[in-house]
Amino acid sequence: PLLLSLLCNCCCKDAVFIDKQGFKNLLNKIHNTQSEICFLTSRQNNKKIINFTKMDFNDLGLDYSQYNVFHCGNIEKGTYILNNIKIKEYVNIIFIDDLDENIISVKSVFGNRITRYKFIS
Repeated sequence: PLLLSLLCNCCCKDAVFIDKQGFKNLLNKIHNTQSEICFLTSRQNNKKIINFTKMDFNDLGLDYSQYNVFHCGNIEKGTYILNNIKIKEYVNIIFIDDLDENIISVKSVFGNRITRYKFIS
């Protein structure tokens, strides 16, 4: 399976992770199932913002270079996935996001091909 996950859109020192250990436990469980994790963020794809994202990864004890991280900027997430992420090779795809508009975007492009969950903090 492929898990498309999220990073918060804010790019500042005020970003707060609700449950770091729970997130790390989830990553370990996913890795144990031989699944792939991609991070898809609405953050812009420029050096300054990518550095913020790398700092967030470091804060979680993760190596940014070990993951596929996609910065879609102002492109709707459903459209971005369609045009930039090769999903044909995956049977099960899970998309998790905290914003309804992103979940709706993915549903409008993929219907039920991608299972969607809303993250609620």
